[in-house]
This record gives sequence, C-alpha cells and structure tokens, in this order.
Amino acid sequence: MHFRLPKPMGSTVGIYVVSDSLNPERRRRVDSGISSLERSGFRVRLSSNSMLDDGYAAGRAEVRASALRELVSDPEVRGFLSGWGGKSTIDLFAVSGFSAQDLVVDERPWFGFSDACVLLNAITLTTGLVTFYGPNVAGKLDETSHGQFPSGMYCQGWPVFGVASEGAWTSLSGGSCSGTLIGGNLSSFTFAYLAGVVPSKADSAVPFIFFFEARDEDPRVMRQLIIALALTGFFSGVVGVVIGDLGRSRGSVPYIVQALREVCAHSTVFASCPTFGHAKLENPPIPIGLQIDITERREPRAPCAYFA
Repeated sequence: MHFRLPKPMGSTVGIYVVSDSLNPERRRRVDSGISSLERSGFRVRLSSNSMLDDGYAAGRAEVRASALRELVSDPEVRGFLSGWGGKSTIDLFAVSGFSAQDLVVDERPWFGFSDACVLLNAITLTTGLVTFYGPNVAGKLDETSHGQFPSGMYCQGWPVFGVASEGAWTSLSGGSCSGTLIGGNLSSFTFAYLAGVVPSKADSAVPFIFFFEARDEDPRVMRQLIIALALTGFFSGVVGVVIGDLGRSRGSVPYIVQALREVCAHSTVFASCPTFGHAKLENPPIPIGLQIDITERREPRAPCAYFA
C-alpha cells in the first residue's frame, strides 16, 4: 500500500465527537480547548451531536455517524480533531453504509487520540492517507505541550515521537528496523483489529512498527490483548514495537516486553518511549502510516528525527 501525507491544516478545524458523551465537566474542558485553538488562530466547528447523551455515548451510533459525515461534507472544515475519547468509536462501523473511505476528501488531515485510534487506523489502512495519533483530544489540550496545535508543522515535518523522545527513548532489544507506523491505544486498537474494523495488515507486504499506550490497564489484561492480536497473526509482519506510557502500570514494561517476545519474531526491535499516553506528557501527533527507521545507537535517541 502507498501511504501519503495529508495537506496542511486549513483555518477551520472540525471537532468530531464519535465516542463518549460530553457531560458538563467534559464540555467545560472541550470549551477550554476550543478557546485555545481560537487563540492559535483557528475557527472551530463542533459536530452537531456534541450535546447528545445516549447513556454513555454522544448519541446513537447512526446519529454519530451522520454527524461525522456532515462535518466532513462542510467545505470550510479543513482538518479534524477528536473532541473526547471513550469506548464507542467502533459503533460507527456497525452502521449500514458507513465507510472510512468516505471520510477522506481533499486529503484533509485527521488528528485524534485514545479511542479515536479506531477511526485513524481504519482511514490510513483503507485509503493510504497518513493520520495523526495526538496531540490529544480537544478537551485535554491542556495536558500536552502541543496545546497551541501548530498543525502545519506536523504535515511538513516533526519529531516522530516528540522533542522529548531525545531523552526518553530506551532500546529494549538493540537492533534496527524499518516499517510503517500503526497503533494507538492498546485496548481500542485490539478490539477494532479483531473485529476487522482496522483492515488486516496481512494484505500488505509492507512491514509494520506497532506503537501503543495504555491507560491504567491491568498488566494481565495488556498481555491478554497482545496474545489476542498474536492469535490473528498480527505480529507476523511487525518488525518493531514502541511502548508508550502505561499509566499506573508503568512498572510492568518488562512483563509486557516478555509477552511480546513470546509472540514476535526473534529479530523484532523493542523500545520504550513514554512521551505519549493518558497522562500529562508531550503527546506529539504520531503519524500513522508513515515509514520510519529505528536505528541502534549508543545514545538513546528518537528513531527518526524528523519526517517530511
């Protein structure tokens, strides 16, 4: 598959709310994020379902899918950012006629975080358009050092795992590899891949580098998710794994690496780079679909300084 970078973000950003509903506190935080975007010179369009609450989600799946299509069809919206996360993005793909292919118009950039990785990976692996995992949801732009959202830089070139990766990168295996980035939140990505929402990478001859983070997940559950992916053959074409922040389970990295060693090829490169995750971190927009090189170095450094 050929992957291509999107065009730079235009002046109007569309905030999509395709997962959890926005309770009053979340709405306050999204409003604060909108104010931050406006101070950066953006105009903002919020999806029409943003005030809805269908139990946990921001409206029924059909309503969320329709609101997303409506946002995409607005010619003034020149890029997209997730409003909040949750566990319900996968619902969209159960809606009749919904397709990631229909969301790519004029190669406008897509940014998202947490549960939005379901949508981002589906877009990239279906259409070949690079999408960005980060800098965070609109309601948590105050938890990333990219809160001013200099989106043009991301489409032109940026350190793949962030400026902080220069000091945060730790090789866990040695070795070098080249591959295309896919991943995001471990649980959301896994369920989407198992369901076929994220197209099987087995259809591509391109080797992949899998990056993931987790929010306060039980290490046993993380292992369970890794084994579930392995049983589908997911790791057969994975040449590298980059582990981000694991929340309260930060100390379980050796345990998770051991699980990965059991299911990955002997030559797979493993690294830790806790610059991204569900905490107050740099959280750079990581380009899903970009090919990068991880090169063994004496000094811990980012595997790919900048992309262009």
